[in-house]
Amino acid sequence: MVLPGGAVGGTGAGLYINANKATITDSRFALNEAKTETFEGRGGAIGITNSTGVTVSNSEFTSNKSDGSGGAIYTESDLTIERSTFSNNS
Repeated sequence: MVLPGGAVGGTGAGLYINANKATITDSRFALNEAKTETFEGRGGAIGITNSTGVTVSNSEFTSNKSDGSGGAIYTESDLTIERSTFSNNS
């Protein structure tokens, strides 16, 4: 899965997870931006709330941005990251 260049005024510009469990594998998140508009901009690539567990593996996060918390990932839930790379997120 490739998720490039998403923008949102809120949480999770590339992907927003508000569910039980989720697994993200072999994915690339680049140039996504969570902006502060009506809500705090959180999670440039991924925003996670109300989840019982999320696993990210073999994925790449490059040049994602957040006006608030979590340039690449913002989470309020359990998160496991395996064999993934992060570069130039802010």
